[in-house]
Amino acid sequence: MLIIAVVIHAICTFGYHFIDGMLFLCTLRFVQGMTYGMASTVIATTVASIVPESRRGEGIGYFTLSITLGSAIGPFLGISLPQINPLYALVLCDVLSISLIVLAFILNITEIKVGFRQRVEVKSFRLRTFFEPTAIPISIVALLGAIGYSAVMSYIGTYSETIGLLLVMMMAFSSVCMADDGGDLNKDQKVAETFISGITTEKVPYDKLGANIDNGLKKNFDAKAYDALKNEIQTKFGDLKESKFYSFERHNNQDKVTYLTSFSQENVVAIVFIFDKNNKLVEFGLLPIQQNQQAQESAQQ
Repeated sequence: MLIIAVVIHAICTFGYHFIDGMLFLCTLRFVQGMTYGMASTVIATTVASIVPESRRGEGIGYFTLSITLGSAIGPFLGISLPQINPLYALVLCDVLSISLIVLAFILNITEIKVGFRQRVEVKSFRLRTFFEPTAIPISIVALLGAIGYSAVMSYIGTYSETIGLLLVMMMAFSSVCMADDGGDLNKDQKVAETFISGITTEKVPYDKLGANIDNGLKKNFDAKAYDALKNEIQTKFGDLKESKFYSFERHNNQDKVTYLTSFSQENVVAIVFIFDKNNKLVEFGLLPIQQNQQAQESAQQ
């Protein structure tokens, strides 16, 4: 699908050299928009599947940065190049389109395995086959954000000419400044996953874990307490079966990272980590979800 999309996109790009009316231009823009949607869907899905879960925040952040930078640098070149020569912008688009085709053939995009349910749904022509209800809320948020962004970019095209294109480059610079926001999440996740591995296996010594623990927590959680916690978890919960990242929150210069884990004797246990602004672990807690729900039900009765 990616190869088909970029090839049609390139054909539409070459078609700009032969525009002789508004109808032809609108047709090219419509078809090119469809190919952009096809390609962006494939690329976004591929990025989400190949980025390791432990670095997903950072990976998605840099992927989003590439889109934002392209949206800022594109208008900059589109405004500045025609001032030198009207053909330069079109030639650049032709070169980029050919480059996309080459990259599409070079990239090794792994096929995403589709389950039996998905195969059945694809063969059935129902509304759910084309629209996923659970994706509608976040899609509406993205739609509203895109409308606002496109409105600003439309205004910037004219306004930038009067201020020497400074505003467009400011947007690109601000995008770079915000790109590494997922770095803190990535650091917190590494510490949290090391901690989970340490309390469920014998592979992580306390010295390695202690390097990422705040001095205040170390006073109450030393090597003896670390070994005691491992024995207690083994006794109460059993062996670790699965561990998944659940949420990330930031409040008052502190990060709260939550993992949902499953043990042989306890189905769901939430492990909550609190980090300071230096990514040092200052507090943690283990909460069996089923026991908490049963206690709430008993209290209501």
